[in-house]
Amino acid sequence: MGTNIVIVEKELLDKVLSKNYLNETDWEYLEHSLNLLQNNVVCKFHQNFPMLSRDDVHIILLMRLGMKNAGIARLLHILPSSFRMRRCRLKRKMGVECESLSEFVKQLFR
Repeated sequence: MGTNIVIVEKELLDKVLSKNYLNETDWEYLEHSLNLLQNNVVCKFHQNFPMLSRDDVHIILLMRLGMKNAGIARLLHILPSSFRMRRCRLKRKMGVECESLSEFVKQLFR
């Protein structure tokens, strides 16, 4: 991955981390930015995992950016234990057997 893309992804993550809540416009900006930076990754998630809800994809995008589990739970206004359960349901929905869903998501479509 090019250095410029890594810098832009870091800036995108910093922007997301600076918020307490993401509204619809923020989510659209995040999806659009990641599609541009990562070769239509959002579209690929929707095509390859049609069973995922939009909220599921949003969680995956945050993981893909490298956001920590506690930060995602805070952003979603849920307890970390609830987020762990959500992650387990995501793995089951996607049909993946892996140690780390975050690492799986980061490597997918690279």
